[in-house]
Order: sequence, then C-alpha cells, then structure tokens
Amino acid sequence: MANEEHIGILKQGVEHWNTWRKQNDDVETPHLRGGNFSMTNLRGANLTGANLSSANLSRAMLVRAQLSSANLSAANLRGANLASANLERADLTWADLSGANLNGAWLHLTDLSHANLRAADLSSAFILNARFAGARYDRATKWPRGVPPREAINVDLATPA
Repeated sequence: MANEEHIGILKQGVEHWNTWRKQNDDVETPHLRGGNFSMTNLRGANLTGANLSSANLSRAMLVRAQLSSANLSAANLRGANLASANLERADLTWADLSGANLNGAWLHLTDLSHANLRAADLSSAFILNARFAGARYDRATKWPRGVPPREAINVDLATPA
C-alpha cells in the first residue's frame, strides 16, 4: 500500500527527496506503490529499494536514478528515460517499458520477465545475468550488439492465436 507521505515528499522534487532519504535511512522501503509520477523529473533520485509496483512513470525522466533493488513490477514506464539508471536487482516483471530509453542503464540481475520491451532502446545498456523470460519485443526494439536474449519473445514472429 502506498504511503501518501512518501509520495508527497517525492513530488516536492528530487533534491528534497534525496535529502529526506539521507535523513531517514531507517526507511528501507519507501512505499510508492501505484503512485502517479507520469512526466515527472526524477533525474538522479535515490529510489533504492522503493516499492513502485503498479506506479505510473510513463514518460518520466529517470536519468541516473538509483533504482537498485526497487520493485517496479507492473509499473507503467512507457516512454520513460532511464538512461544511465542503476536497475541492479530491480524487479521489472510485467512492467511496460515500451518506447523506454535504457541506454547506459545497469541491468545486473534485473528481472524483466514478461516485460513489454516493444520499441525500447537497450542498445548500450549493460546487461549481465538479467532475466527476460517471456519478455516481449518487436523489430523496433534495440539490443546491445543487435542480439536479443534467447528467452525473450519476438512478437513480430509470433503466430496469432
């Protein structure tokens, strides 16, 4: 369940949020579940360990955001800019990352199972031991070295049911 105080603090801006995180290091898991942060500038925000499941982060600016160990399951990240974001050990299962920019993002042990990666740009993402089981992509998706992970599903090649 979302903590309205946490949502309110984040909506005051990244500088205020990051200061609050430093002063409240006993809060291991900020509860931002289901929050609406569409088109919000969260550049450089410390969201380590945050629960952002089912949050609306569509077209949000998350450049250099710290999202390690964050729960972003079922989050709407459509068109979000996650360039150089730290997503190590983040849970992005069932997240919508269609059209998202993940260039330079750190995806170490990141779970992207069943994520929507259509038209996402991962061409210069750092991918190491990430999970893509059932993730969906299309011909517009850009992969490092042009090679998608074996377990991801190319929807352009999938046969209609």
